[in-house]
Amino acid sequence: MSSLYRPEVELLRKKLLAARHSAGLTQRAVAEAWGMPQETVSAVERGLRRLDVVDLMDLCQILDLDAAVVVAEVRDEAAVSRRKRPISAYPAGKPRRRS
Repeated sequence: MSSLYRPEVELLRKKLLAARHSAGLTQRAVAEAWGMPQETVSAVERGLRRLDVVDLMDLCQILDLDAAVVVAEVRDEAAVSRRKRPISAYPAGKPRRRS
């Protein structure tokens, strides 16, 4: 499975979007502070572009977030959502164990 489709990516995307809205910033304002085109911010928010750790740290600074806290929250929320999925949500009818 492509990492763009992992639940953690969706959680991170939503968290960054909510933080931008909460800060009252436009995509253009974030893009200018980040030194990227507005289309890049849009692609991140739509889940079409992955962030590396440096990009994440930059965006968190712009949005006045602690990157370590954001990563921990995403990790914890993803773990909770995996535990909440019914067994029928898994392709083989039961969760797979990691080897």
